[in-house]
Amino acid sequence: MKKGQIIEGVIERVDFPNKGIIRTEDGRQVIVKNTIPGQKVSASINKIRKGKAEGRLLEVLEKSPLEGDKTGCVHAGECGGCTYQTLPYDRQLEMKAEQGKLIYPRQIKRELGAKIIYDAICPVASKAFYGFNPYEKENYGNMVAEDIGNSYGRCNQIADASIEIEKKIKELSEKELQDEKVIIDILRKCFKDKEDIASMAEGDNLEMLVEKVMELIREVYM
Repeated sequence: MKKGQIIEGVIERVDFPNKGIIRTEDGRQVIVKNTIPGQKVSASINKIRKGKAEGRLLEVLEKSPLEGDKTGCVHAGECGGCTYQTLPYDRQLEMKAEQGKLIYPRQIKRELGAKIIYDAICPVASKAFYGFNPYEKENYGNMVAEDIGNSYGRCNQIADASIEIEKKIKELSEKELQDEKVIIDILRKCFKDKEDIASMAEGDNLEMLVEKVMELIREVYM
Protein backbone atom coordinates (compact mmCIF):
# COMPACT_ATOMS: atom_id res chain seq x y z
CA MET A 1 0.00 0.00 0.00
CA LYS A 2 1.25 3.49 -0.86
CA LYS A 3 0.06 7.09 -0.86
CA GLY A 4 -2.21 7.91 -3.75
CA GLN A 5 -3.34 4.30 -4.17
CA ILE A 6 -7.08 3.87 -4.81
CA ILE A 7 -8.76 1.17 -2.76
CA GLU A 8 -12.28 -0.18 -2.56
CA GLY A 9 -13.92 -1.86 0.39
CA VAL A 10 -16.91 -2.18 2.69
CA ILE A 11 -17.08 -0.07 5.85
CA GLU A 12 -16.81 -2.56 8.70
CA ARG A 13 -17.66 -0.17 11.53
CA VAL A 14 -17.49 3.51 12.44
CA ASP A 15 -15.41 4.61 15.44
CA PHE A 16 -15.55 7.95 17.21
CA PRO A 17 -15.23 10.56 15.82
CA ASN A 18 -16.86 9.42 12.59
CA LYS A 19 -13.96 7.21 11.45
CA GLY A 20 -15.13 4.48 9.09
CA ILE A 21 -12.96 1.35 9.08
CA ILE A 22 -12.14 -0.73 6.00
CA ARG A 23 -10.11 -3.92 6.40
CA THR A 24 -8.00 -4.73 3.33
CA GLU A 25 -7.21 -8.21 2.03
CA ASP A 26 -3.83 -8.17 3.79
CA GLY A 27 -5.49 -7.38 7.13
CA ARG A 28 -4.64 -3.67 7.32
CA GLN A 29 -7.12 -1.17 8.66
CA VAL A 30 -7.85 1.92 6.61
CA ILE A 31 -9.73 4.87 8.13
CA VAL A 32 -12.17 6.62 5.81
CA LYS A 33 -14.19 9.44 7.39
CA ASN A 34 -17.79 10.42 6.64
CA THR A 35 -19.00 6.91 5.92
CA ILE A 36 -21.66 4.52 7.20
CA PRO A 37 -21.25 0.83 8.17
CA GLY A 38 -22.09 -1.42 5.24
CA GLN A 39 -21.30 1.12 2.50
CA LYS A 40 -18.97 -0.01 -0.27
CA VAL A 41 -16.67 2.93 -0.99
CA SER A 42 -13.61 3.93 -2.94
CA ALA A 43 -10.90 5.97 -1.25
CA SER A 44 -7.50 7.45 -2.00
CA ILE A 45 -4.75 6.64 0.54
CA ASN A 46 -3.30 9.88 1.94
CA LYS A 47 -1.60 8.75 5.18
CA ILE A 48 0.34 5.62 6.17
CA ARG A 49 1.91 5.13 9.58
CA LYS A 50 2.70 2.22 11.89
CA GLY A 51 0.73 -0.35 9.94
CA LYS A 52 -2.38 1.83 9.70
CA ALA A 53 -3.59 4.00 6.87
CA GLU A 54 -6.06 6.78 6.20
CA GLY A 55 -7.92 7.40 2.99
CA ARG A 56 -9.97 10.24 1.53
CA LEU A 57 -13.47 9.23 0.49
CA LEU A 58 -13.86 9.39 -3.28
CA GLU A 59 -17.21 7.76 -3.91
CA VAL A 60 -19.90 5.65 -2.29
CA LEU A 61 -20.13 2.74 -4.72
CA GLU A 62 -22.98 0.92 -2.97
CA LYS A 63 -25.38 2.10 -0.30
CA SER A 64 -25.42 0.47 3.12
CA PRO A 65 -28.30 -1.91 3.94
CA LEU A 66 -28.89 0.45 6.89
CA GLU A 67 -29.75 3.35 4.60
CA GLY A 68 -33.35 3.97 3.56
CA ASP A 69 -34.80 5.45 0.39
CA LYS A 70 -34.48 8.95 1.82
CA THR A 71 -32.68 11.36 -0.53
CA GLY A 72 -29.93 13.39 1.10
CA CYS A 73 -29.62 17.16 1.13
CA VAL A 74 -28.25 18.46 -2.18
CA HIS A 75 -25.83 20.73 -0.31
CA ALA A 76 -24.30 18.00 1.89
CA GLY A 77 -21.28 17.44 -0.32
CA GLU A 78 -20.42 21.13 -0.31
CA CYS A 79 -20.97 21.87 3.39
CA GLY A 80 -19.54 18.56 4.64
CA GLY A 81 -22.29 17.98 7.17
CA CYS A 82 -25.11 15.50 7.74
CA THR A 83 -23.11 12.31 7.22
CA TYR A 84 -25.97 10.17 8.54
CA GLN A 85 -28.83 11.97 6.79
CA THR A 86 -29.73 8.94 4.68
CA LEU A 87 -30.26 6.80 7.79
CA PRO A 88 -33.59 6.54 9.61
CA TYR A 89 -33.52 8.83 12.64
CA ASP A 90 -33.64 5.99 15.19
CA ARG A 91 -30.64 4.35 13.50
CA GLN A 92 -28.75 7.68 13.57
CA LEU A 93 -29.22 7.78 17.34
CA GLU A 94 -28.08 4.16 17.69
CA MET A 95 -24.90 4.81 15.70
CA LYS A 96 -24.01 7.87 17.76
CA ALA A 97 -24.62 5.95 20.98
CA GLU A 98 -22.42 3.08 19.77
CA GLN A 99 -19.59 5.49 18.94
CA GLY A 100 -19.96 7.03 22.38
CA LYS A 101 -19.40 3.64 24.01
CA LEU A 102 -16.04 3.37 22.24
CA ILE A 103 -14.61 6.67 23.46
CA TYR A 104 -13.66 5.40 26.90
CA PRO A 105 -12.10 2.08 25.76
CA ARG A 106 -10.06 3.82 23.04
CA GLN A 107 -8.70 6.23 25.66
CA ILE A 108 -7.60 3.45 28.00
CA LYS A 109 -6.51 0.90 25.40
CA ARG A 110 -2.87 1.80 26.07
CA GLU A 111 -3.42 0.15 29.46
CA LEU A 112 -4.51 -3.14 27.94
CA GLY A 113 -0.93 -4.46 27.80
CA ALA A 114 -0.48 -3.89 31.54
CA LYS A 115 -3.83 -5.53 32.24
CA ILE A 116 -2.83 -8.55 30.14
CA ILE A 117 0.41 -8.92 32.11
CA TYR A 118 -0.96 -8.45 35.62
CA ASP A 119 -4.48 -9.85 35.30
CA ALA A 120 -3.90 -12.73 32.89
CA ILE A 121 -0.34 -13.78 32.03
CA CYS A 122 1.33 -13.43 35.45
CA PRO A 123 -1.37 -15.39 37.32
CA VAL A 124 -1.20 -18.18 34.73
CA ALA A 125 2.63 -18.12 34.88
CA SER A 126 2.46 -18.49 38.66
CA LYS A 127 0.40 -21.64 38.27
CA ALA A 128 2.41 -23.03 35.34
CA PHE A 129 5.90 -22.54 36.76
CA TYR A 130 5.49 -22.39 40.53
CA GLY A 131 2.48 -24.59 41.28
CA PHE A 132 0.76 -21.51 42.69
CA ASN A 133 -2.76 -20.67 41.59
CA PRO A 134 -3.64 -17.10 42.65
CA TYR A 135 -7.32 -17.86 41.99
CA GLU A 136 -7.34 -20.61 44.65
CA LYS A 137 -6.28 -19.30 48.05
CA GLU A 138 -5.46 -22.74 49.48
CA ASN A 139 -2.54 -23.02 47.05
CA TYR A 140 -0.66 -20.01 48.37
CA GLY A 141 1.74 -22.17 50.34
CA ASN A 142 2.88 -24.14 47.28
CA MET A 143 4.80 -21.33 45.59
CA VAL A 144 8.53 -22.02 45.18
CA ALA A 145 11.33 -19.68 44.15
CA GLU A 146 13.40 -20.28 41.04
CA ASP A 147 16.87 -19.04 40.20
CA ILE A 148 17.12 -15.40 39.13
CA GLY A 149 18.35 -16.24 35.62
CA ASN A 150 15.25 -18.24 34.69
CA SER A 151 12.92 -15.69 36.25
CA TYR A 152 14.59 -12.83 34.37
CA GLY A 153 14.31 -14.64 31.04
CA ARG A 154 10.68 -15.47 31.62
CA CYS A 155 9.83 -11.92 32.66
CA ASN A 156 11.36 -10.57 29.45
CA GLN A 157 9.45 -13.06 27.33
CA ILE A 158 6.20 -12.36 29.21
CA ALA A 159 6.62 -8.63 28.50
CA ASP A 160 7.30 -9.32 24.80
CA ALA A 161 4.30 -11.66 24.55
CA SER A 162 2.02 -9.08 26.19
CA ILE A 163 3.05 -6.37 23.73
CA GLU A 164 2.41 -8.69 20.79
CA ILE A 165 -0.96 -9.83 22.16
CA GLU A 166 -2.04 -6.26 22.85
CA LYS A 167 -1.11 -5.17 19.32
CA LYS A 168 -3.02 -8.02 17.69
CA ILE A 169 -6.11 -7.53 19.87
CA LYS A 170 -6.29 -3.82 18.99
CA GLU A 171 -6.41 -4.75 15.30
CA LEU A 172 -9.45 -7.03 15.69
CA SER A 173 -12.96 -6.16 14.59
CA GLU A 174 -15.81 -6.22 17.12
CA LYS A 175 -16.90 -9.60 15.78
CA GLU A 176 -13.38 -11.04 16.07
CA LEU A 177 -13.04 -9.71 19.64
CA GLN A 178 -15.93 -11.96 20.63
CA ASP A 179 -14.55 -15.05 18.86
CA GLU A 180 -12.68 -17.26 21.32
CA LYS A 181 -11.03 -19.22 18.48
CA VAL A 182 -9.44 -16.01 17.18
CA ILE A 183 -8.05 -15.22 20.65
CA ILE A 184 -6.71 -18.77 21.05
CA ASP A 185 -4.91 -18.49 17.72
CA ILE A 186 -3.34 -15.16 18.77
CA LEU A 187 -2.15 -16.54 22.10
CA ARG A 188 -0.61 -19.65 20.53
CA LYS A 189 1.25 -17.59 17.95
CA CYS A 190 2.55 -15.09 20.51
CA PHE A 191 3.89 -17.79 22.83
CA LYS A 192 5.07 -20.27 20.19
CA ASP A 193 8.61 -18.91 19.71
CA LYS A 194 9.23 -18.08 23.39
CA GLU A 195 10.90 -21.18 24.76
CA ASP A 196 10.80 -20.25 28.46
CA ILE A 197 7.05 -19.61 28.53
CA ALA A 198 5.72 -21.63 25.56
CA SER A 199 3.97 -24.08 27.90
CA MET A 200 1.59 -21.29 28.95
CA ALA A 201 -0.25 -21.70 25.66
CA GLU A 202 -0.90 -25.40 26.17
CA GLY A 203 -3.54 -27.49 27.95
CA ASP A 204 -5.04 -26.13 31.17
CA ASN A 205 -2.73 -23.10 31.10
CA LEU A 206 -4.09 -22.04 27.71
CA GLU A 207 -7.66 -22.59 28.89
CA MET A 208 -7.13 -20.33 31.91
CA LEU A 209 -5.28 -17.73 29.83
CA VAL A 210 -8.07 -17.58 27.24
CA GLU A 211 -10.67 -17.18 29.98
CA LYS A 212 -8.80 -14.26 31.58
CA VAL A 213 -8.00 -12.50 28.28
CA MET A 214 -11.64 -12.78 27.17
CA GLU A 215 -12.68 -11.21 30.48
CA LEU A 216 -10.31 -8.29 29.84
CA ILE A 217 -11.63 -7.83 26.31
CA ARG A 218 -15.20 -7.67 27.60
CA GLU A 219 -14.13 -5.21 30.31
CA VAL A 220 -12.22 -2.88 27.99
CA TYR A 221 -14.01 -3.10 24.64
CA MET A 222 -17.57 -4.33 25.17
